[in-house]
Amino acid sequence: YSIEDFINESIQEDKLSFLGTEDDSPLAKVEKKELVEIVRKGIEERLNEKEKTVLSLFFVEGLKQKEIAAIMNLTPARVTQIKQAALKKLREYLKGYGL
Repeated sequence: YSIEDFINESIQEDKLSFLGTEDDSPLAKVEKKELVEIVRKGIEERLNEKEKTVLSLFFVEGLKQKEIAAIMNLTPARVTQIKQAALKKLREYLKGYGL
């Protein structure tokens, strides 16, 4: 189960509250879907497999850094570094869209 699967499922089931808005208007739904597509594209284009895995285990599976470290045979500190680097890449990518 990947981040992409999580996003696809969220779109299909209209579970997009993780984007920070509860507005259910048609315009808000379109805006949410557009934002999800931008995030998905950023993940695909900017993150390496290790970064994708860490974010997926953390955000989708809800695992803690120590659990991720054990699964990936890394130190918790390294997991934190990878997560921070991935999020920084995504923030930089989103700035290009004015977000």
